[in-house]
Amino acid sequence: MKRLNVILYMLSSLAMMIVLLILINKIIDREINYHKVSKSNIGKQVIIKKDTLLIIDYSSLLREYSLDNGLKIDKDYCEKIIIK
Repeated sequence: MKRLNVILYMLSSLAMMIVLLILINKIIDREINYHKVSKSNIGKQVIIKKDTLLIIDYSSLLREYSLDNGLKIDKDYCEKIIIK
């Protein structure tokens, strides 16, 4: 009986580790794709008030874009004001 409990415990631990690895893999894939899309916006223009500015960099850590005038703006806001 004790041996069966140990085996069941090991199997459940293994199953949890597999699920955890699958989740980590999905998160990493999503972040890689997210980063590629965000980087693809570099070089595009945005309009803020009456100024047309150029996106020059993206920080995935801070999730913000840097504009050519030195301004840093949030990723979500910037993607709403990109000139298509």
